Amino acid sequence: PRVLLDTGWLWSLDNENLDSYVPLDPSKMSSLEQLMSGKKGFIWLKKEFTVPASLANKDLSCYLGRITMADRTWLNGIFIGGEGSPLPDSLSEWNKVRLYPVPSVALEDGVNTLLVQIRVDHEGAIVSNPFIGTREDARFAALTETFWNSTINLLCAAIMIIIAGYHFLLYIKRPVERENLLFSLINMVTAVYLSNFYITELPGMPMAGFSFLWFQKIVANAMTFIVAFMIASFIREFLGRKEHVAVLGLRFLCMAVPLIFVFMAPDYGSLRDMRLWTQLFILPPLVYIMYMAVNSLLRKNRDSAALLWGLSPLVISVLLDIALHQGLKMYSLPYITSLGWQMVVLSLLFVLASRFARARTEVEVLNVDLEKKVALRTIELLDANVKMKLTNEDLEDARTKADRDMRMAAFVQQSFFPRKAPLVSGWDIAFAFKPMSGVSGDLYDFYVDKDELHGISLFDVSGHGIAAGLVTMLAKTIIYRQFYEGFSSILSNVMSMIDRKIIQEKGDIENYLTGMILRISKNKIEYVSAGHPELLYRSGKNASVRPVSIEGKDSRGRMLGIDGLSEGYTAIGFSLHEEDSLLLFTDCLPDARNGKGEDFGLERIRDAFSRSGEGLAQDKLDYVMNAFHSFLGDVPLSDDLTVIVLQKTNRNKEAVSLDLQGLDQG
Repeated sequence: PRVLLDTGWLWSLDNENLDSYVPLDPSKMSSLEQLMSGKKGFIWLKKEFTVPASLANKDLSCYLGRITMADRTWLNGIFIGGEGSPLPDSLSEWNKVRLYPVPSVALEDGVNTLLVQIRVDHEGAIVSNPFIGTREDARFAALTETFWNSTINLLCAAIMIIIAGYHFLLYIKRPVERENLLFSLINMVTAVYLSNFYITELPGMPMAGFSFLWFQKIVANAMTFIVAFMIASFIREFLGRKEHVAVLGLRFLCMAVPLIFVFMAPDYGSLRDMRLWTQLFILPPLVYIMYMAVNSLLRKNRDSAALLWGLSPLVISVLLDIALHQGLKMYSLPYITSLGWQMVVLSLLFVLASRFARARTEVEVLNVDLEKKVALRTIELLDANVKMKLTNEDLEDARTKADRDMRMAAFVQQSFFPRKAPLVSGWDIAFAFKPMSGVSGDLYDFYVDKDELHGISLFDVSGHGIAAGLVTMLAKTIIYRQFYEGFSSILSNVMSMIDRKIIQEKGDIENYLTGMILRISKNKIEYVSAGHPELLYRSGKNASVRPVSIEGKDSRGRMLGIDGLSEGYTAIGFSLHEEDSLLLFTDCLPDARNGKGEDFGLERIRDAFSRSGEGLAQDKLDYVMNAFHSFLGDVPLSDDLTVIVLQKTNRNKEAVSLDLQGLDQG
């Protein structure tokens, strides 16, 4: 049994004038501000009722649900409770459930009068179907309402803080995985945003000097746009997508523009009135997020399907909350965006954990396969030696044939490679190519049309001998073809296509490749690495040398020719000015060791390149190679070596040719 309080109310703006009370339309219970000019002040609501016999002589409570913004409540002139401050610009108790005990002395046998004074500031409401009932009934209704609108958000915020700390520690361990940092920040910001729902549950809140207006500006409004920006950044980082500067700028504007208007709001009324249209700025980031997920799904990214499934509750819940609460003013319904976002967090947790587990599994499988193959090859060699029992003459004959085959293979292979650096306008090129044995596992190429340089590639095939040499010739053809066929595509996509083609065409051959491609347009360079040693840039102004990279991001990519590796490639764009130069090299240069077992190392390469003077590309190459050979001494090379110097110049190819002839004569 209950005394229902959802209809039959009277309202007035002047409680002193009893004749001013008029019936309240039940549809206005959730938008009392519409009854007031200026939408700000105090409104009085009065409800007359009689206590049914089923509730007589029982402990009763008055359940009023949630009231916006603050209230004072009397029963037959006796004060029974109130929440919030009547002072203007003070904290709204909109999410705190009103449950007031009904003193038996306050009830009368006949008609009783319930009087509620409500402070209104551009919003005012009584929601959640209020009633007077038994203490147990009213208390259960209050606990249920509190759980769905406050407690559950407090629990979610606590979980998010734990998740944020965990992923921040992961980022500290591996700073290259920026998605962990972004995911940590998203959880922290969301936990702060959810305090709008549970702040009154925290002990000691609100504190002295608490500004309700700035709390609403920062927490209830600004955080939503910051979270939307961070989510899009996280998804882009997670999927490894390259973002155009214009898209980043548009995303930033979708965050900055509403923030400016929010922070400039002079009062809560203005802030409240602009909320509907400012929240529309969340839609472009949501559309962008869904576009990235769908596009990755079409490209068969294995994480995109789980990502789409996880993001869909967020999109649906945001749109529903905007429509129901801002559009239809249905304040009695709980906000579900936080619950939708919790599903997204859980989904992303599973996806991140799945990616980590998959990467560990792939590494373990590769290690196990490698160990098995090494053991198998060892057994096969021992078997072969036992069975064949070759005589010295047989071995010598086999060696002679192998040397002849090796010389033939080396001759054929070298006919595929440029023997001289091309003469092109605007560029000066020099290179050194030193195979460890006859056939090289290094391959290089210059992409020239007429006298224009369009690009350079340098790759290193694992292993040595005939098999590695055959893979270099196969790969060179594939790289050349894909370079020109993908000339209008992003260079990282070209590298991905090269990887797929090599995997398809080399079959069961176990060799893999590392390498880099440079695509050149005037003085603009686009560069992609596939697990290769760093590309070094030397400034023509101050001779400083630094690697070409993106700060805070591992842009070296993965090796080519191994099926199943999930990480992609990153394209880096930059410019070269006159007398700037680049140094490309295979891993023999940094990894070669002298008689003391010391590596030549990247620092010695950078130092030699920096000290190489202001002359031609050949001068710089000679200086680096002299420093390299001086360091090694008599120790022979243990790997194939290729070094290329590319220098920007304003001379045409005829002028470069004259310089080179003069150098040869000298």
